[in-house]
Amino acid sequence: MRSAAIRLRAALRHLALASVVAFGLLSIIATDGDEDEVGTLGFRFVPGLAFDPNTNTLYGSDILTLLLIIIDQATGLGTPVP
Repeated sequence: MRSAAIRLRAALRHLALASVVAFGLLSIIATDGDEDEVGTLGFRFVPGLAFDPNTNTLYGSDILTLLLIIIDQATGLGTPVP
C-alpha cells in the first residue's frame, strides 16, 4: 500500500480537490499549498475523489445525483461514467 501511495505521489505534481462551495476543481501544489481553480465540475456536491494512476483518470462521486463521474484534469469538467 505504501509503495502505491509513493507511485501516486510521484505521478501527480498537484493534489486535486473538489470544492464543495465553489462547485469546482482546485489544484493544490503540494510543496507550498498554493491553489488554482481548474474549472467548474458541472456537479453540485462531489466530496469524494479517486485517481487511477494506470489510466491517469480522475474520478468523482456526486452524492446528490448518485453518479460516478470522470473529471477532465485540464478543464475540471465532470462527465458521468457511461
